[in-house]
Amino acid sequence: MKKIFGSLLLIVFVFALSACGDGGGAAAGGGGGAATGGDAGPDPVHMVFTFWGSPIERTAVESMMAAFTAIHPHVTIDPQHIAADYDVVIRTRIAAGEPPDIGYLGGQTALEWAQDGIIVDLYELIAADPHFHIDDFMAPVFYRTMDGSIVGFNSALEKFALFYNIDMFEAAGIPRPPKRVQDAWTWDEMLNVAKRLTFDRSGNNAHDPGFNSDDVVTFGMNVGPWWGQWMNFVFSAGGDIIDEAGTRFTLADSPAVDALQLVADLIHVHHVNPTPAQRQVVPAPAIALLTEQVAMTVDGQWVLLDLGVAAVEDGLNYGVAVLPRIGEYRSSFIGGATVIFADTPNIPYAYELLKFTSDPSAYMEIFSNGLWMPLLREWYVDDAKFEQWAGEGNPARPEGYDTVFRDPLFMDGVVVPVIEYYLVNMHDVLNIVNPALDRAWLGEVSVAEALNDVRSDVEAVLGGRWPGGVWLD
Repeated sequence: MKKIFGSLLLIVFVFALSACGDGGGAAAGGGGGAATGGDAGPDPVHMVFTFWGSPIERTAVESMMAAFTAIHPHVTIDPQHIAADYDVVIRTRIAAGEPPDIGYLGGQTALEWAQDGIIVDLYELIAADPHFHIDDFMAPVFYRTMDGSIVGFNSALEKFALFYNIDMFEAAGIPRPPKRVQDAWTWDEMLNVAKRLTFDRSGNNAHDPGFNSDDVVTFGMNVGPWWGQWMNFVFSAGGDIIDEAGTRFTLADSPAVDALQLVADLIHVHHVNPTPAQRQVVPAPAIALLTEQVAMTVDGQWVLLDLGVAAVEDGLNYGVAVLPRIGEYRSSFIGGATVIFADTPNIPYAYELLKFTSDPSAYMEIFSNGLWMPLLREWYVDDAKFEQWAGEGNPARPEGYDTVFRDPLFMDGVVVPVIEYYLVNMHDVLNIVNPALDRAWLGEVSVAEALNDVRSDVEAVLGGRWPGGVWLD
């Protein structure tokens, strides 16, 4: 009973906060503080917001925090950028009694930590919030536990695509990659182009008889070893990492294993993709494309922040395209969770900040600068609103942005959730899968052999499926 009563008091305070206001603001981000009586005004509030990302992303997030405090002048936010070992740093701070109030967290980590009471369950706050309507959201972006708790929702809605250097295509006389799902390259079509754009130091491409695969200076394709990248092609082939029950390791079966072998063959058969050793010197996408170390790269929408800056400051001439397909076209969506940490004394303000970050009308720049895609549906279907964050002439939103990133979201079954939303014990699974696949990426064994060797180990740690990637009831 005490827990229920305490939750009700918190909800009342949150919506009193939203109703009072101390400077206005957007519907999702407006609100003020609780007055202490008379003309004293609200008590000062200090919060820590932790996050990761590139140096340019750091600047963008810091600016967003400043915009929130401009609306709520009694609130100060310390935006703390954590460049590496993010989960370890946060866990250490929690153990030391110095947790952040709110911040980024990997979706799977949020789901796991929620079981230990580290993360605030947002369900009651959301259910009682008259300004929060589930149907307003573009996609199933809520991270949910088995008991229906909501432990966070996407920082943004992000999607994978193909990014490429336009000048390299024009110099080789190759038509640009397709920008519409219905025109997507087959895998063989992509491979042919990747070979034409892979060059050794003597200028031979990967089709030429004299091509030296040990002395490549430009790679036609770049698919990294991160699951977020290669799972797109597993999905396209009709595969998945686990079965519907979440008890069988289907990544080791056809068609998934065949798709991964195609990726491995890019490295060791066709020599159009960097080896693990070569990858150590391949820079981030913007620099890799600018310096022509790669011609095409598979990555997430968020890289447009850096690509847009490189276009303005360094003259990078880049484009976006839909991914190649193996079977049916598939592209996955992703977005690490933003969560409220349970030990914060500032849940009402953290919740207001959480809503603020999801609404472009509250702070547009982080959406228009290329970092985030909105969570709210109206910013896609309303052409005037879409133009505000993805309009023509924006260097972070190149030609074809609408057909590559927006339109597929409305095509049934084309855009699917990444494994982070539904794979229980994902960290344990990947701690087995990744080293196994490393052997295939190194060319030591086939993908089938690598994954069959660990099948029983993986299935021993499978724990079913989280109910993520579906609409909230």
